Amino acid sequence: MKDAQSIPCPAPECSGTILFSPYELLEGARFACTHCGAAIQLQDKESTQLVEASMNRFGQLKDGLDKVKKANSLS
Repeated sequence: MKDAQSIPCPAPECSGTILFSPYELLEGARFACTHCGAAIQLQDKESTQLVEASMNRFGQLKDGLDKVKKANSLS
């Protein structure tokens, strides 16, 4: 799974983990807990747009930080 991330399972009294790809999540994929089977999935267009906008903004911030680090290493 490309760019896999994980979150703790939101199910009460479960100590499992849900592995997911943000990009696949945006495409409508469903990801289940390795322990209890509870799942996450984006259900509506509004949620998808919010996650996509957040990922884009994070990418912009990361790129900006990389530029600052590079500029400081040249000094």
